Amino acid sequence: MIKKRNETLHSIILGILMIVIFLIIISLVLSLHIYVLVGLTIGGILAILQIIHINYTINKYIEFKSPIKAQRYTVFNYFIRYLVIGLGIILVYYSWGMEALLGTIVGLLSLKIAIYTSPIVNNHVVKKILKR
Repeated sequence: MIKKRNETLHSIILGILMIVIFLIIISLVLSLHIYVLVGLTIGGILAILQIIHINYTINKYIEFKSPIKAQRYTVFNYFIRYLVIGLGIILVYYSWGMEALLGTIVGLLSLKIAIYTSPIVNNHVVKKILKR
């Protein structure tokens, strides 16, 4: 079970990386503002950190004996995760402006796309990499 979760985590992270790199290449081809690239990169990093934190929270949740403590732990980490994301978005906006903010939001949305495409990525890419 844990191995399956790790494969899924790896496929989601790989999916995020592939999507963000693809979007960066498109941004370069379209000659978009450099701050869009900064935003995409920061959004991708935040998305990867978010999925790693979710994975850690789930693993910790399983270890709790008390359902009430497990629920409190999960809710607390949920708020921490979104506080960090919110602070990251605010910091990007005030540091680099609207172009970087839009890039960051698109980079964060790459997590959603990566989750939807993770079965495809897992079957065709991750299993081939892990076999080596």
